[in-house]
Parts: sequence; C-alpha cells; structure tokens
Amino acid sequence: MKITTKVFFKKIAVHNQQAVPKSGPVMILANHPSTFMDPIVISVILNRKVYYLAKGELFKSKFSQWILPKLNMIPVYRKQDDPNQMIKNKDTFEKCFEHLEKGGAILMFPEGISITERKLRPIKTGAARIVLGAEERNNFNLGVKVITIGLNYENPQRFKKELFINIDEPIDTKPYENDYRKDEYKACEQLTEQIRQQLEKLTISINDNR
Repeated sequence: MKITTKVFFKKIAVHNQQAVPKSGPVMILANHPSTFMDPIVISVILNRKVYYLAKGELFKSKFSQWILPKLNMIPVYRKQDDPNQMIKNKDTFEKCFEHLEKGGAILMFPEGISITERKLRPIKTGAARIVLGAEERNNFNLGVKVITIGLNYENPQRFKKELFINIDEPIDTKPYENDYRKDEYKACEQLTEQIRQQLEKLTISINDNR
C-alpha cells in the first residue's frame, strides 16, 4: 500500500494526523471520491490494523467469500443492491461490535457510494448505529472514538497528482448515552448529523444549486 501511494501521487499532505488514536476502539469515517485509492491512502496514514466495511455484492462468489475476510473486509448489505440481503446486516453489526470491543479500528464510508464529484453525499446512519450499539452493550464504557477524514484529490483519476487529507478531532460518544437510552433513533440521527458537519468542513465541496 505504501508503494502504491508513492507511485500514484505526486504529493500527499496530511493535516492533524496526530488526532488519530494509536490504540483503542475507533470508527474511521471518510468521504469516498475514489473507490480504489481511498481505503489504501487511509490505511497508510493510520499505521494500524484496519478492518473495512465493503458492499455485500463483492462477496457473491465462493472465492471472494474466502479471500476478502482475510483482507480484513466485512460485508455490509445495502438496500439499493438487494433488499432481501439486508437481514444479513445483523451479523455485520455483531462482527463490528466484537472488533470494537477488542480495541480495533474500522473504516467506513458513510455516504454509501463512491462519487468523483467534489460534493458530500447524504450520510447514512449505519456508522452511528454501529458505534452507539457497541457502546450500549458495553454500558457506554467502551470509549469508541469517531474520526472523520476529508479526502481532497487534485484529480483522483490521474497519476502524479496531489492529495490533501484533512483530519478532525475525535468525536466522543459518551455524551450521547442519555439520549440513546431514551430514543435510539434520535441519538443516531444526532450523531450522524455531527459526522456530516465534520466531513463537510473537512472536504472541498462544490455545491450545485441548479
């Protein structure tokens, strides 16, 4: 992965890299302008073992079902791909809970889609549900941190271009405890909104008002 980034990019600049915890449970969330390069560059700058949430349709063949988990990939099933597969997300959440409970790091792209446009797409609630669900089953003593990362490519489809990676301070999940115990849906919506605001601040967006 390090070799790939050195070959592909002319320069990678990272702002606030020290904000990423070197240990402990963490959910890493980023915008997704480049399907192939995004997980690679994030893995390189994190410098710790990362598990990746990937769309379930990648796991259709027996070979992919065997090899992808060995590459630390966890399937997540999207309604737009096949609504009948959504029930499998129960196992996905369970795997994420267990991984966070072991102090692991999970990378997820909460837009749920990769678009090369410089525009942040609507944020799904899945990340908030995983984080707060893991905390709830550990009586909100797990200490999961949410890290938001903005990936800003000069041009994600061309070699020898520059990349600016912008990282915000961790989101502490403890303040959501009382709200989550009262209304899980509302608390997840609130955390999702905080995630959206941070990602929007971290990315160079071009709004289309036409």
